[in-house]
Amino acid sequence: MIGEIEKRVSEGEKISSALVQYPKYFPAFMVQMIKVGEETGKLDKTLLEVVNFYQKEVKAAIDLFLTLLEPMLIIFLGLVVGVLAISVFAPLYGALGNI
Repeated sequence: MIGEIEKRVSEGEKISSALVQYPKYFPAFMVQMIKVGEETGKLDKTLLEVVNFYQKEVKAAIDLFLTLLEPMLIIFLGLVVGVLAISVFAPLYGALGNI
């Protein structure tokens, strides 16, 4: 895919035109931003804006994941400790009941 895009761009086609052929891999937002950058002649600044946008998106997704993961880990570890405690104390109570 990258080789095909490189070939098309080297033949004179715009980057945005080459990327639009692969909507599964390149979101419409990114293609539109690249198109605007090509038309205004400020592709480098536009690409930096795209990078900043996606960095913020990834950071927000990671923060959300960690926020959701923390309570789940606490509950899981609590259950593990509870099972271990029951497995240790159950035989002790059974032995005390026989005395």
